[in-house]
Amino acid sequence: MKKEGQSEGLMAARVKEFYSDLGSRLRSLRLKSGLTQQEVAERAGLTPPYLSYLESGKKKGTLDAYFRLAEAVGTTLEDLMSKTKTPHSAKKKAYSMPSPIEKLSIAERRSVYRMLKALKNPH
Repeated sequence: MKKEGQSEGLMAARVKEFYSDLGSRLRSLRLKSGLTQQEVAERAGLTPPYLSYLESGKKKGTLDAYFRLAEAVGTTLEDLMSKTKTPHSAKKKAYSMPSPIEKLSIAERRSVYRMLKALKNPH
Protein backbone atom coordinates (compact mmCIF):
# COMPACT_ATOMS: atom_id res chain seq x y z
CA MET A 1 0.00 0.00 0.00
CA LYS A 2 2.81 2.38 0.88
CA LYS A 3 4.48 1.82 -2.48
CA GLU A 4 1.24 2.59 -4.35
CA GLY A 5 0.83 5.85 -2.42
CA GLN A 6 4.41 6.80 -3.17
CA SER A 7 3.95 6.24 -6.91
CA GLU A 8 0.74 8.30 -6.86
CA GLY A 9 2.61 11.09 -5.10
CA LEU A 10 5.41 10.91 -7.63
CA MET A 11 2.93 11.04 -10.50
CA ALA A 12 1.15 14.03 -8.97
CA ALA A 13 4.51 15.82 -8.60
CA ARG A 14 5.38 15.07 -12.24
CA VAL A 15 2.02 16.37 -13.45
CA LYS A 16 2.45 19.53 -11.39
CA GLU A 17 5.95 20.01 -12.83
CA PHE A 18 4.65 19.44 -16.38
CA TYR A 19 2.01 22.17 -16.06
CA SER A 20 4.49 24.53 -14.40
CA ASP A 21 6.98 23.98 -17.28
CA LEU A 22 4.20 24.33 -19.85
CA GLY A 23 3.13 27.65 -18.32
CA SER A 24 6.72 28.89 -18.36
CA ARG A 25 7.12 27.93 -22.03
CA LEU A 26 3.84 29.66 -22.88
CA ARG A 27 4.90 32.84 -21.08
CA SER A 28 8.32 32.78 -22.73
CA LEU A 29 6.79 32.40 -26.21
CA ARG A 30 4.32 35.21 -25.50
CA LEU A 31 7.10 37.54 -24.42
CA LYS A 32 9.26 36.60 -27.41
CA SER A 33 6.31 37.48 -29.62
CA GLY A 34 6.11 40.90 -27.97
CA LEU A 35 2.51 40.33 -26.92
CA THR A 36 0.68 41.13 -23.70
CA GLN A 37 -1.52 38.65 -21.88
CA GLN A 38 -4.50 40.71 -23.04
CA GLU A 39 -3.48 40.40 -26.71
CA VAL A 40 -2.79 36.65 -26.54
CA ALA A 41 -6.00 36.03 -24.62
CA GLU A 42 -8.00 37.94 -27.25
CA ARG A 43 -6.36 36.02 -30.09
CA ALA A 44 -7.11 32.73 -28.37
CA GLY A 45 -10.63 33.63 -27.26
CA LEU A 46 -9.77 33.31 -23.56
CA THR A 47 -9.73 35.70 -20.63
CA PRO A 48 -6.49 37.33 -19.43
CA PRO A 49 -6.93 35.97 -15.86
CA TYR A 50 -7.30 32.42 -17.23
CA LEU A 51 -4.13 32.88 -19.33
CA SER A 52 -2.34 34.19 -16.24
CA TYR A 53 -3.30 31.05 -14.30
CA LEU A 54 -2.08 28.83 -17.15
CA GLU A 55 1.23 30.70 -17.40
CA SER A 56 1.75 30.33 -13.66
CA GLY A 57 0.97 26.61 -13.81
CA LYS A 58 -1.78 27.06 -11.21
CA LYS A 59 -4.48 25.73 -13.52
CA LYS A 60 -4.61 22.92 -16.03
CA GLY A 61 -6.04 24.09 -19.32
CA THR A 62 -7.96 22.11 -21.88
CA LEU A 63 -6.28 20.76 -24.98
CA ASP A 64 -8.39 23.18 -27.02
CA ALA A 65 -7.17 26.13 -24.93
CA TYR A 66 -3.52 25.14 -25.38
CA PHE A 67 -4.05 24.64 -29.11
CA ARG A 68 -5.52 28.15 -29.46
CA LEU A 69 -2.78 29.65 -27.29
CA ALA A 70 -0.06 27.96 -29.35
CA GLU A 71 -1.52 29.51 -32.50
CA ALA A 72 -1.83 32.89 -30.77
CA VAL A 73 1.89 32.98 -29.95
CA GLY A 74 2.92 31.62 -33.35
CA THR A 75 3.79 28.03 -32.65
CA THR A 76 2.23 24.58 -32.80
CA LEU A 77 0.65 22.60 -29.97
CA GLU A 78 3.39 19.99 -30.37
CA ASP A 79 6.12 22.59 -29.94
CA LEU A 80 4.37 24.20 -26.98
CA MET A 81 4.07 20.84 -25.23
CA SER A 82 7.66 19.81 -25.98
CA LYS A 83 10.49 20.47 -23.55
CA THR A 84 13.05 20.62 -26.35
CA LYS A 85 14.42 23.98 -27.44
CA THR A 86 14.30 23.10 -31.15
CA PRO A 87 10.82 23.16 -32.71
CA HIS A 88 9.52 19.79 -33.89
CA SER A 89 7.51 21.27 -36.69
CA ALA A 90 8.96 22.32 -39.99
CA LYS A 91 5.78 24.25 -40.69
CA LYS A 92 5.95 27.99 -40.92
CA LYS A 93 4.55 29.42 -37.73
CA ALA A 94 1.06 30.84 -37.77
CA TYR A 95 1.29 34.57 -37.07
CA SER A 96 4.91 34.81 -38.23
CA MET A 97 5.63 38.37 -39.21
CA PRO A 98 7.03 39.61 -42.51
CA SER A 99 10.56 40.99 -42.27
CA PRO A 100 9.61 44.73 -42.13
CA ILE A 101 7.53 44.06 -39.01
CA GLU A 102 10.31 42.00 -37.39
CA LYS A 103 12.48 45.13 -37.38
CA LEU A 104 9.95 47.08 -35.30
CA SER A 105 10.23 47.48 -31.56
CA ILE A 106 7.75 45.70 -29.32
CA ALA A 107 5.84 48.94 -28.78
CA GLU A 108 5.67 49.54 -32.53
CA ARG A 109 4.47 45.96 -33.11
CA ARG A 110 1.72 46.47 -30.54
CA SER A 111 0.65 49.65 -32.32
CA VAL A 112 0.49 47.83 -35.66
CA TYR A 113 -1.49 45.02 -34.04
CA ARG A 114 -3.96 47.50 -32.53
CA MET A 115 -4.38 49.29 -35.87
CA LEU A 116 -5.04 46.02 -37.66
CA LYS A 117 -7.48 44.98 -34.95
CA ALA A 118 -9.31 48.32 -35.27
CA LEU A 119 -9.55 47.87 -39.04
CA LYS A 120 -10.92 44.36 -38.59
CA ASN A 121 -13.44 45.29 -35.90
CA PRO A 122 -14.48 48.93 -36.36
CA HIS A 123 -16.85 50.14 -33.64
